[in-house]
Amino acid sequence: MPNYVKNICVICEKQFEIVYKKRRQKTCSKDCSYKLRNKTRHAKHVPLKKTCKVCNEVFQDTSRKKLVDTCIDCVHKKMVSTRKHNGSYKRTKEQNKKLSESLKKKYKDGWNPNTEEHKKKLSKIMKDAWASGEFESKSKKTCLKKYGKDHWMKTDKAKEYFSNSQKGKIISSETKTKMAISASKRIRTGKEKNFTNGNGYFRKDLNCYFRSNWEANFARICELNGQKWEYEPKTFILESGKTYTPDFKIDDVYYEIKGRWIGDAKQKFNNFCKQYNTCKIVLIDGIMYKNLKEKYKNHINWEGK
Repeated sequence: MPNYVKNICVICEKQFEIVYKKRRQKTCSKDCSYKLRNKTRHAKHVPLKKTCKVCNEVFQDTSRKKLVDTCIDCVHKKMVSTRKHNGSYKRTKEQNKKLSESLKKKYKDGWNPNTEEHKKKLSKIMKDAWASGEFESKSKKTCLKKYGKDHWMKTDKAKEYFSNSQKGKIISSETKTKMAISASKRIRTGKEKNFTNGNGYFRKDLNCYFRSNWEANFARICELNGQKWEYEPKTFILESGKTYTPDFKIDDVYYEIKGRWIGDAKQKFNNFCKQYNTCKIVLIDGIMYKNLKEKYKNHINWEGK
């Protein structure tokens, strides 16, 4: 049975239950999710006067981090020129014919894109299409036909373009921390396919992704003993700017499963113990894991030797 946790919706402030692996979900429903998205998109920040580096015209930077150096008109011009250069606006005769027939039929049925009613209708159609996965499958099909890959970013040209755009870019410590947390999340959910250390994959009997046999076996022991466990429940930010995520949490105690220390893992563990000395944490090392193995190996679906 999957583990559930209770969250508070940031929009309607109602309490809702969510599967543990989706515990970072902030909203209780799609409607609240769309409201949060719109709220974030349209959030107003104190404007800052700047001079556009392209046209030298004065514009207002209303972004949160105030990193914008180009006015919106120049941004749009660059987007159009990039799409033209990449051939994004090119359509075949068959596509033009299909588009023409669709538009004629829509106008004949009274379609008008400028009315509020039609805007809401179009918005609903788009939301439903994205939610159903229809757009994703069509996008992959088009990219395979056009580039030979299911996404443009997987092509050599895109990789080179992205690499050149990132050269010389200064990344703040705050951004680095967010990137580290996101990378950790991708590994936990199994979305990071290039992570090969340990035996990481989704365990169906536990309905959770684990990065090693040791972690999966420890979770099974907890299940057998009726203990409610949380896998990598929280990421802590250390004074060095690095992050540390304990493997498990049972009640108010954190557990770290370590067969061997890789890189600076031991240093991060020690720094966590010093900085967050009010948090209780237990280290499951090789000796302790061996004792658990002798006791529980024949009682659970034990992995590994």
